Amino acid sequence: MHSPIFYPFLKKIYIYRKQLGIKTIFNTIGPLLNPGNPKNLLLGVNSLELARLYHYIYQNTKNNYAIIHSLDGYDEISLTSDVKCYTNNGEKYSYKEELNKKQIKINIEELKGGKNIKDNIKIFMNILSGNGTPTQNEVVLINSTFALNLLNNNDFETNYDKASYSLKSGNAKIVLEKLLNL
Repeated sequence: MHSPIFYPFLKKIYIYRKQLGIKTIFNTIGPLLNPGNPKNLLLGVNSLELARLYHYIYQNTKNNYAIIHSLDGYDEISLTSDVKCYTNNGEKYSYKEELNKKQIKINIEELKGGKNIKDNIKIFMNILSGNGTPTQNEVVLINSTFALNLLNNNDFETNYDKASYSLKSGNAKIVLEKLLNL
């Protein structure tokens, strides 16, 4: 969630933070101040130290969580490196080869974001509209599978199949559109 929408005082300082061009304490505490107070949380971080910090904090809550860090610095499962995942059950190391069960050849160039928010929205909507590349689709599906693993007791393959169906059928896009129209 974009915090300035929910916290008026953050909207005032957002402009100054953006002008600074560096990360501030708000980047770190933001996920801890989530106004939705979710009971299930999939959080991606770009730093192993931050992943550990969040794990230490969340392990003392009743939240069902997974904190993801790709070892090459992505704040999501990128399939370009191995992944550390911290959950209520401890930490787990996953090799990119075991996560990429479909053995899709990952093209790093296809994972680069746009130059601005508008470009990123276009890329994301393109993927949800069924026009993503195999690399983009696979990264979305693996991250979606991890999110589903938080919500149910199904095995990885079953949740992957659910995510795949949702993306291919257009249901994922429909759900996003409903959320945006709330």
